[in-house]
Amino acid sequence: MTRAGAVLLLLAVAIIFSTQYATVSLSVSANVVTNQTGLIWFGAGDKAGDGVYALRAAGDGAQAYLFFWKIPPSSSKEYTQAFAIVNEEAFDIVITEIDVQSIPTGFSVSVWLDDDGNPGNGRTTAFDGTPQTLNYVLNAGDGDDTTVVDSSGTSQSVSYDGSSHTKPLDPSWAGSDGSSSTQSDFVWVDVMITVDGTVSSGDYSFTIVVYFQSA
Repeated sequence: MTRAGAVLLLLAVAIIFSTQYATVSLSVSANVVTNQTGLIWFGAGDKAGDGVYALRAAGDGAQAYLFFWKIPPSSSKEYTQAFAIVNEEAFDIVITEIDVQSIPTGFSVSVWLDDDGNPGNGRTTAFDGTPQTLNYVLNAGDGDDTTVVDSSGTSQSVSYDGSSHTKPLDPSWAGSDGSSSTQSDFVWVDVMITVDGTVSSGDYSFTIVVYFQSA
């Protein structure tokens, strides 16, 4: 498989067990490292339990991270619109694979690509323990990171959010369905983390890698 570029999300997961409250705090930091990625950016989607977007940064220009709030042991937490992948290149790109690497013992991670962030309407499995071969197309962008184009071909404006220090997309916007006829330059990413009851208190990390190439 030819991989023209890879976007690496380095996820540092902080686990804290409380002796009084059976909760696990997951602070997932996403250090975005690009390799021939060009004009690809990530937009915020779902909000965490503190009312701030799950995709966030500590300040202007700081690295983004994905905050999973609190998860009881032996359960799961899912963001159906964890973040959006947006293409601003002047040509279509294809997401060919999403891999999750170095998952700690006691964790499982699932990743899907979804045009509207509603699993009931169908979604594409990207990672379910093993990476799936993908051919998910994002339409050409316009090089302007203040707009995205939805599934109807309509340009939508995005603006900077001072609380999360990101650019959120409206959750009502539908993105690419992955087909070659798509008119949209973005797709929602659905991420679910499951923690079993054997995980001890401590810090853990794993990596999500998104591979893509020109269409």
